[in-house]
Amino acid sequence: IFTIFDVAILFPIYYLSKKNLQSVLIYALNPISIIVTNIHGQMESIPLFLFLLSLFFFRKNKILSSILTLSLAIYTKPWPVLFILPLVKKARKKLLFVFLAFFPLIFIVIHSLLFPTPILDILYKIKNHRGIFGAWGLSKIALYITNYQLSPFVEQLMRRVFLIAFIA
Repeated sequence: IFTIFDVAILFPIYYLSKKNLQSVLIYALNPISIIVTNIHGQMESIPLFLFLLSLFFFRKNKILSSILTLSLAIYTKPWPVLFILPLVKKARKKLLFVFLAFFPLIFIVIHSLLFPTPILDILYKIKNHRGIFGAWGLSKIALYITNYQLSPFVEQLMRRVFLIAFIA
């Protein structure tokens, strides 16, 4: 399935690059996406395809289709959230962006109905998700300097500073 999505990425790239076959070929022969998808088994191709498709819809002024596709991309992985702000800035119908929560909320409700898990417990886990703090970058350096005794408060502060710096 991941390989199918990785190949499908070629179509939005083709149209977003104004039918530039060279751009498509560069992605098609990119060994990194092949390794990540087929050897590591990571599912980055699914949110990437959905994100690029949402950009395609956005450029065609199909804003609701774009937002719902982006919503599905956010449901599969959270990183497409990082690109919402530029889209909101360019969009005329900013109120439609409330639909970004559509698929994540629908699937949370479905999960809650299928499994005995309260919705608030699921939302609490999402809100407090740590990711892989300390795996690389400044967080890894901070952990090394503090001999892996970094305060949870400092971890939260570093996350917040990064998000504020990214948005600004």
